[in-house]
Amino acid sequence: MVAGLLSFSVCAAIAGIAMATEGDEIRQSLIESMQATAAKQAANNPDLHAQVQRIIEWLGTGSGFALLIGLGLLFLLGIVLVLSAVTGAAIVSLARNRSRG
Repeated sequence: MVAGLLSFSVCAAIAGIAMATEGDEIRQSLIESMQATAAKQAANNPDLHAQVQRIIEWLGTGSGFALLIGLGLLFLLGIVLVLSAVTGAAIVSLARNRSRG
């Protein structure tokens, strides 16, 4: 788990530096990508398109973008902790099997 926390800390630091230096470019790229996807899906469900446009506009604000990045980092933390726990359990299991045989 410690390795997972260290891995997450490095990723979070890199993400923080990227947001501080190129946050506006990243946000604009993300918005353009979401708008392109929403435009493709608009033909299937026009009512949903208006709601998605409002969400995209909100994510374009500073607080919306910060929430998106924060939730993404929280999700990454969960994945890293689960993977490190599974890896640690597998290593302990393999070590026990070797010591018995």
